[in-house]
Amino acid sequence: MFSYYLDLSTASFYQEDNLLHDPSPILIKTIQKVHASPLCRRFIQAAYAITTAGEIQPGMAAPVIAPDKEHHPTVYPMRWGFRTSTGTLLPTCKKADEHRCVIPSSWLIRNGHIIQPKGSRETWIAGTYRIENHLPVFAVLTMPAESYTGEQEDCPSILHQADIRPWLKGDPVNFVNEFVVERQ
Repeated sequence: MFSYYLDLSTASFYQEDNLLHDPSPILIKTIQKVHASPLCRRFIQAAYAITTAGEIQPGMAAPVIAPDKEHHPTVYPMRWGFRTSTGTLLPTCKKADEHRCVIPSSWLIRNGHIIQPKGSRETWIAGTYRIENHLPVFAVLTMPAESYTGEQEDCPSILHQADIRPWLKGDPVNFVNEFVVERQ
């Protein structure tokens, strides 16, 4: 059993055994599907291990949901972060283009607090992806943190589970705005 979450204070994903909450079966199933992707071999050939346990930082590969050729949500490995022309890695962006994705997680960590959508065991983070060097890469879509904590910093945009398909199709969605916040 593991949990999968995004730590906003260090911009890292984690999958660990010993966290405060039991992982969601939906989340476990989603993350495990990455190994069925035909892209796995290409990531391994490019020397990117697909991390499904432990810490995942920008530049590493993680399971991400994106539409397949028939527009069905499918789990793919993707490297976290867009490269700029100068080689800088950008883990977040403020605007999603037509290539939308969803990053599955259990919760978010911010300044020592566990943040999760109210009434949910999963946290579906909105993102966007593109192809770099023949492999997919993603960035987390951010919005002002005021809706989470009243802070001025940007935070990931969180989707309702029912909005995963509409988001991937490019339809407008309302992001989650009610959260449970616990001290870590």
